[in-house]
Amino acid sequence: MAQPLPKCSQDKHLVAVDCTPGYFGSLYAPFGIEKAYRDSRHTLVFMVFLREPVERTHSHYYQYEENGVLQGYFDECTPQQFPKTFALAVQTRITTGSMCNCGCDNIFEDSMYVDSFKRYFKNFQSSSFHVVPFKQAVLTEVVDYAWKLLNVAKGTGEKGNLVGGDNQKNHHEYPTLHHEMDATLLYQFEDFMYKAAGPKAVSKVLVDSGAQLYGFTGTKSAPAIADWLAENW
Repeated sequence: MAQPLPKCSQDKHLVAVDCTPGYFGSLYAPFGIEKAYRDSRHTLVFMVFLREPVERTHSHYYQYEENGVLQGYFDECTPQQFPKTFALAVQTRITTGSMCNCGCDNIFEDSMYVDSFKRYFKNFQSSSFHVVPFKQAVLTEVVDYAWKLLNVAKGTGEKGNLVGGDNQKNHHEYPTLHHEMDATLLYQFEDFMYKAAGPKAVSKVLVDSGAQLYGFTGTKSAPAIADWLAENW
């Protein structure tokens, strides 16, 4: 049985951190978080790491594969249900609106950044959000930035290598998109994802918000934000 958390004494600054990336793409998480923290939601700080959506989706498919979805390790998705190739996953998602009609659909849905921002901005002040493009998210400087945001003393430990070798994007290896599918399907996939979550689409949501854009130094216009995302995620 889980033990209850100790009561906050209020006599010193304490910070709780949850690093669950799936919450951003969830249909329900922003509403649940708002309900849980309704009286203190002004104290919440959100940091959103945005990876280029085509690459993020591609990587996510192989995370499922490597975690044993094709060996039956997922109760809600059978090996027969899960697409055997990423090309088939893309084709199915584009043509039917669902990859396999189960929780594995978050392989695509977690990259639908525009919808995610809209859900969160509906429940929280947009100024509570700090948006960090993925190429900057893997740098040491963003850790210092996070400590300052939370008003927490900087740690003294050495940086750990979480991804292995010089691979700053993935902890696993898999075929390139050009080896996965032909040029026609790749074009359709990129077009599909960019309409829903490309730099231009995301910039239109961020430009009129109060969200903080990490490392952005230009004039806050939609084209400038789109260029910043395209160069840094």
